[in-house]
Amino acid sequence: MKIFFILILSIYPLLAQENHSITERINNLFKMQRASQLFYVQIGAFKNRRYAHVIKRSFEKKNYPMIVKKRRIGIDNYYKLLIGPLRSRQEAYSIKRLLPKAYRDAFVLTEDN
Repeated sequence: MKIFFILILSIYPLLAQENHSITERINNLFKMQRASQLFYVQIGAFKNRRYAHVIKRSFEKKNYPMIVKKRRIGIDNYYKLLIGPLRSRQEAYSIKRLLPKAYRDAFVLTEDN
């Protein structure tokens, strides 16, 4: 997101030269930036890699697109279990609503493409 704002500031002189209003151009840039985002639903983070992959396989059997991402926090490794990538925020939230009760703490993440 910081890079996006730096980009806006660096192209400001170019925007000012055009006939369109600055506000309209910035809004268009925000729309383009949002369109390049991918969305994920994180259903858990586990220390046990094998357990994360067991859950991943159970979701894949139900035709969910799944990813396990390794993340190091301090000296521990965690395995984030993500449904996605998804192309829209709406799709991510509708999948989150359909999850079983055991995954009610799931949340939506975004990642720039």
